[in-house]
Amino acid sequence: MFRGKLNAYRSISLLALLAGFLLMYGAIVLKGLPLLAGGLMVAGFLFVIGSGLSYFLIGALSMRAVRVICPTCGRETKMLGMHDRCLSCGQRLTLDPRFREEGKKE
Repeated sequence: MFRGKLNAYRSISLLALLAGFLLMYGAIVLKGLPLLAGGLMVAGFLFVIGSGLSYFLIGALSMRAVRVICPTCGRETKMLGMHDRCLSCGQRLTLDPRFREEGKKE
């Protein structure tokens, strides 16, 4: 479903942002019930703030990510951790020498 860890984190943050907006729209619809509307408004606001914070952290992770060239599509992609997927084609990538050197003869 997601290509790469960075895209997965970005998608989850986007879903949290949309959930926050939906909660706040629900508060507008339920303005006749002030306690419920206030609770939904606060919850939606917290979702939006949390999403903004997670986007900030994802940006910081993206700056530290290792750049590699995908062997399948030839594009430069970013990797988080030892194992990840190409952001363009979804090819599984690794920095672990045990798995990279398997096909080579010594």
